[in-house]
Amino acid sequence: FPSHDNRIEKNSGETDLSNSKDVPPQLLNISQLVNDALELMKFLFKKNNVHFQKNEFQTHLIEGFKNSLFQVFMNIFINAVHSMSNGGLVEVSLKKENENIRILIRDHGDGIDPHLIDHLFEPMFSTKGEKGTGLGLSICKEIIEIEHQGEIKIYNHSEKGAIVDILLPLRLERIEF
Repeated sequence: FPSHDNRIEKNSGETDLSNSKDVPPQLLNISQLVNDALELMKFLFKKNNVHFQKNEFQTHLIEGFKNSLFQVFMNIFINAVHSMSNGGLVEVSLKKENENIRILIRDHGDGIDPHLIDHLFEPMFSTKGEKGTGLGLSICKEIIEIEHQGEIKIYNHSEKGAIVDILLPLRLERIEF
């Protein structure tokens, strides 16, 4: 049976996380996608005494690939929970900026060692020791920047915690080969 997964096996055994050229982007309600990820995280949030708060949270449609964006949000929310071992708050905002959507996800953990920030998106780099594979954020970067023509950055908040800053275009540029 043909797979409906967006992953394509390469001959070398590597997995290509980009979408097949045969699968067009969909028109997505990005706020609903973030809400769906938050809904799925409710149990983990509750178990770890983590609360979430939606700040400025506008509804907008973008072109994109639902499954891979959902994977990005889940990974970021899981990382936020892991950064707050004694519980805390995750804040999410979503707003339109020109022809883009900016999504800010802030945790109220300890923040990230400034010496490590430049390495967070490197494959196999993890701050979780044996518990992390070091693939989550590198995959998120590929999904946001290559697949969705956007930007993803992580930096420390001036008061406490870290911020994941995602900028996604409303419409994807079509590149013909």
